[in-house]
Amino acid sequence: MKLHIFSAVLLVALVLACSTEKDAALNRFYHQTTTKYNGWFNANELINEAMRGYLVNREEDFTEILPIEPLPDEESALGMTPALDTAVSKCVNVISRHSMPSMEGRSKKEEYNKWIDRVWLTIGKSKYIKGEYQDAIDQFEYVTKFFKNKPSKFTAKIWIVKSHVRLKDYRSAELLLKEIERDSEKVKTALEEKKSSEKSSSKIIRKQNKKKKGKKEKPLKLPKDFEYEFNKAKADLYIETGKLAEAEKAMVEVVRTCKNRKEAARMHYILAQLSVRNGNNSQGVENYTMTLRKTAKFNMHFSARLNRAMASSGANREKLRKELNKMLRDSKNAEYKDQIYFALGDMDQSGGEIDLAMQKFTKSVYYSVSNDRQKGASYERMGDIRFGQRDYIRAQKYYDSCVQVVSEDYKNYDLVRTRAMRLKDLVVSIETAEHNDSLLRIAAMPEDQRLAFVEKVKKQLEEEERIRQEAEARRLAEIQAMQASSSGPNQGGSGGKWYFYNQKQRTEGFEDFKRIWGQRTFEDDWRRSNKMPTIADMGDGTSEEGELADSLAEETEPVDPFAVETLLAGIPEGDSSIAALQEEMLEAKYKAGRIYQGELEEDQLAIEQYEDIISRKIEDKHILLSSFQLYQLYQGKDEAKVSEHKNYILNNYPNSDYANFIRDPNFFIKKKEREKLDMDDYLKVVDRFGQGMYSIVKIRANSIIENDPANAYRSGYMLLSAMSQAALTREKEETIPAFELVIESFPGTPEAERAQLMIDIIKNGYSEDIIADFGATESEFEYNPSSPLMVIILLEKDDNTNEAKTNVSNFGREFFSSEKLKVQLSQFDENRPFLMVREFENESKGNKYLTSFLRTKKHIGDLQDRQIFLITNDNFVKLIGNKNLDGYLKFYKDFY
Repeated sequence: MKLHIFSAVLLVALVLACSTEKDAALNRFYHQTTTKYNGWFNANELINEAMRGYLVNREEDFTEILPIEPLPDEESALGMTPALDTAVSKCVNVISRHSMPSMEGRSKKEEYNKWIDRVWLTIGKSKYIKGEYQDAIDQFEYVTKFFKNKPSKFTAKIWIVKSHVRLKDYRSAELLLKEIERDSEKVKTALEEKKSSEKSSSKIIRKQNKKKKGKKEKPLKLPKDFEYEFNKAKADLYIETGKLAEAEKAMVEVVRTCKNRKEAARMHYILAQLSVRNGNNSQGVENYTMTLRKTAKFNMHFSARLNRAMASSGANREKLRKELNKMLRDSKNAEYKDQIYFALGDMDQSGGEIDLAMQKFTKSVYYSVSNDRQKGASYERMGDIRFGQRDYIRAQKYYDSCVQVVSEDYKNYDLVRTRAMRLKDLVVSIETAEHNDSLLRIAAMPEDQRLAFVEKVKKQLEEEERIRQEAEARRLAEIQAMQASSSGPNQGGSGGKWYFYNQKQRTEGFEDFKRIWGQRTFEDDWRRSNKMPTIADMGDGTSEEGELADSLAEETEPVDPFAVETLLAGIPEGDSSIAALQEEMLEAKYKAGRIYQGELEEDQLAIEQYEDIISRKIEDKHILLSSFQLYQLYQGKDEAKVSEHKNYILNNYPNSDYANFIRDPNFFIKKKEREKLDMDDYLKVVDRFGQGMYSIVKIRANSIIENDPANAYRSGYMLLSAMSQAALTREKEETIPAFELVIESFPGTPEAERAQLMIDIIKNGYSEDIIADFGATESEFEYNPSSPLMVIILLEKDDNTNEAKTNVSNFGREFFSSEKLKVQLSQFDENRPFLMVREFENESKGNKYLTSFLRTKKHIGDLQDRQIFLITNDNFVKLIGNKNLDGYLKFYKDFY
């Protein structure tokens, strides 16, 4: 009987405890326990498990400052979505069931369940990891507003700072950090005052306070890990904004307050990186050493050893150099030889041993099998060395090699690519000049000497090829040995997966294939140089049997690139071939001189090119050009040389523009002014032709043709004269000679093409009463840059138009909310729907929208691939009326 009574009482107690409206101890215990374990704990386990899976497979880039908190990219986050969504679902479930009082039906003013705020934080954390930063901010802001007197308010604000940083809203992040710092100081001060007050008060007063009825509000406290998390967020912001000195200070505090042994090594490593970047090498060495004392992955420890050696100095430096050389001999470091050699090269370069450094960097490239970033870094460093030595030819080769192997997210990609592009024209010019010069010297030899020279070159090339092949064979053997030594069971990876189901191994295999065999077409017998042709190779079967046999014979007879006949094939024969090579050589040298002079500001190297051109004593336009450049370069340096080139130009090219400039330094300015006046006069004559004033046009055109042979628009005047004559003459055939004169005088010009078109029309029998106007057709659309515009997005027939409209509307609300844009759906015809986004005040604002539309994936997706353009309201009315979409797109291309 007693057991039944006890069971009934227990059942009633449990039922009463299920209520979320009553703030009783039993109710709180039940709902808090359920919230903690069914919601908060399980959700965080899901999040942590997903992050562990990501971090295990994540490859760190130790050449860059490591992220303080690694985050998955879009692709990785997609794989984590199921776990993260389940975590959010669990949190939402416990909030709806165990929030005290219930969140339904009325406005809450307080929360009795002390775990609910942490559940809200978990939802925000899940959104943050998924990359949904704005949604995360919304969740965290709810915590800051509703749980003002709980430590979670500070945690939420720190997460908001992180979210702002990810969104690159650095200003908001910085302001919020300052706010957190102010509020935390107030909390610390209040707690200190309370503690001091309690110490000073008497025991009697403390007993009286305890006897007072009613709940006493607990003072606000900071989260236990506040200092650590706050300084991590601060350091993250400063790293992202490039304020590395401030970041280093923040990281010092991070390391000081770090109690998480799993994160300690990473924090020390990042602090070491920042210290070295800021020039505090001794602090860097100290923190790299601390990294080695903490638990971390092999790669981090390995990188810390290398970086510690590169940052060291004095006797310690030599000790660490010996350590690196010892690491080279260790077989377990075989796949890291490229990094070790790079570190040794860096040490040599810092010590002024440039030749040794170049040897080490070369070996680093040699051993870079799968680490393209390391290979790129070695190429870049060698390029920098050669660039500093003013050896621009070899510098360009290294920079170009760097660009070829690294991806666009490489730290100095833009700088390296710019240098490679700038120096490319110089390399082409120098190599062209040297190649042609060699051919010309060989061509000038007697035949017996030429054959002997080519035989010598043949042997030299064969020897170089033999050495190259042997080196390549050694390298391949070393690569295979390295791969064998690093493919043991402890190297990580998927182990249990079959090769073709393991994406990582498939990718590595594909890269190994490309490294050994190069880029190959996907076809049968790809390794055979004399493979049999397939049916597809034979075409439609119409070839003659003999032709097919000949083509197969050609394929099976490889050409010897070092044969004497092959080497002699490029040597010029005859005056015309030699003259062409000379012209090409001088042009290349002059172009190289201009690049040295203008882009690289290497006047002395430019002078050497120009002097060499003149010394050739070949009658060519580049002699005058080079002499004029030397006349300018020697100004203020060598007056004798200035006088020499001045007299040379005046005596040998008295009527040239350069002679005129020497006589009158304002010559080119005046010439430009004259050309502008000539252009204005020409446009006036064209306008008169359009008005039908043919007699006046003919008189003016003939006057220019006869009296102004230097006029830049002479070809245009000659065409206008012929067309005016055709307009005034009834017998159009009589004007054909005038058009033929245009073609003869200015072959290959647009005016000559127009003249030929006119002749064709006349010969094809145009009526004598019709005047053919071959001027530009005036567009029916008008350009007005200050007129209001709209954006038109042309959709495809199969597009979901309503979804597209919604996406474009969402895009406008998020990124252009102040413009209050409206999106309308319409169509030119049943097969051509389009969206109108209106209205933009001017062209500048419209272009800003277009730029954001084409750069931002959010909301837009595949719509970026659709045709999009601006159009004014007036032009839109015309477009709808005439349906001439192609005509408007041509107009848009010309004016926008």
